[in-house]
Amino acid sequence: MKRRPLLFVPCLSLVLMNAWVEPAKACKCAHPKPSPLQALKQADAVFIGKVTEITIQRTPEGYRQRRLKIEASKTWKGITSKNVFVTTGFGQGDCGFPFVKGKTYVVYASRFKENKQLHTNVCMRTRPLEEAREDLKLLGPAKAPR
Repeated sequence: MKRRPLLFVPCLSLVLMNAWVEPAKACKCAHPKPSPLQALKQADAVFIGKVTEITIQRTPEGYRQRRLKIEASKTWKGITSKNVFVTTGFGQGDCGFPFVKGKTYVVYASRFKENKQLHTNVCMRTRPLEEAREDLKLLGPAKAPR
């Protein structure tokens, strides 16, 4: 008789703990990452730049996102000035790219139709510059922004 209450408490604890755990949200990309040339064709802007500032803002729908100020050093398409603003999510379910302030990236970005704001995510080909050897080779020479 004494064993039943001892088993009941741990089982009840596990049930109650699982009741408050939120399910993990994973990013699901619709397609595999494109090749550098496919990504260049699909993107509205492709450039090399260093992240100089990261701020948090809310979308009109109330979602949080990160707004990056990036100092562009080279461009293949879509930007003309050195200071570029790009948005991305926080990661996990929203597929945000994990940018780090002070680090340089090859950025592939698209523009939102509503506000023309550039955005990128992990499903695009954006990557740290040190991991972009293939991209730099296939994309060819880039121009300096004005």
